[in-house]
Amino acid sequence: MPKIGRALLSVHDDKRRVIDLATQLLRLGFQLDTTQGTTAVLSEAGIEHRLVNKVHEGRPHLQDRTKNDEYTYRVNTTAGRQAITDSKLIRKTALLSISG
Repeated sequence: MPKIGRALLSVHDDKRRVIDLATQLLRLGFQLDTTQGTTAVLSEAGIEHRLVNKVHEGRPHLQDRTKNDEYTYRVNTTAGRQAITDSKLIRKTALLSISG
């Protein structure tokens, strides 16, 4: 696992558990990007982060940021047709940035 950088957190289920993960990542020195639903939970918990759009929410979105190689760590869980489609693009873009 990388030791520093920017992490993307976008979780569907059990958002409360992401608070522990976010806290640990911040302690390690990561900066956090989160999508709308995850942002709400982390804001309520007082955890510092940056909101990033999902692909269908407009630019700049998390795929743009992935293409720009901004993330060293990603947590993305999904549900629903659009979210699953978006997550495939995220994974594909992440893999291409690693191999490219």
